Amino acid sequence: MSHEFKPRPQTLLRSLAEQEQRSVPPRLNDSPLSVGDIAEASWQRLCFYSTPLNEPGTDVRKHSEAFLKHLVRPAIKAVDPTLKVVTSEELPSRLIRVGISECIKRCRLMIADLSYHYPNVLHVVGLCDGQGKPLVLISRDLDPIPSNLGDM
Repeated sequence: MSHEFKPRPQTLLRSLAEQEQRSVPPRLNDSPLSVGDIAEASWQRLCFYSTPLNEPGTDVRKHSEAFLKHLVRPAIKAVDPTLKVVTSEELPSRLIRVGISECIKRCRLMIADLSYHYPNVLHVVGLCDGQGKPLVLISRDLDPIPSNLGDM
C-alpha cells in the first residue's frame, strides 16, 4: 500500500528549536566535517538520523530517503547550517552497532523516524533516552508515535 508523502517541516523545526533552547554545548567553528575522519570537535556538529532501512527500491527505503531529503536535512539546515546529518550507512565503522553507539554517545542531536515501527529505530530511541541525549521523534501519518514515547 502506498501513501502520499506529506512533510511537516514546521513541526520538526519547532521541536529542534525547543532542543536548541536546552543546554546544548556551543557550536565549534573548526574545519568542515568528514564523516570518515570524525575529529573530537566535530561531534558537536553531527545530527544522527536513525531510520528504518531496507533494500534499495523498496517502499521502506523510498520513504527513508524521502524523509531524509525533503524533511530532515532541510529542517536541520534551517535551524543550524553547521550541523551535518549522518545516517548509519554513512558511518565509518564496519561494525555498525559500534558506530551507532558512538554517535548516540557523542553527537549533538538525534532524530529517529518511527515510521514502520522498525525495532532498530526503537532500540536507538531507548539508548538515547537512557543517556539523556536530545532526541526528536518523527513518523509518517500511518504509524503514529507510540503513546509511551509521545513525551520525548
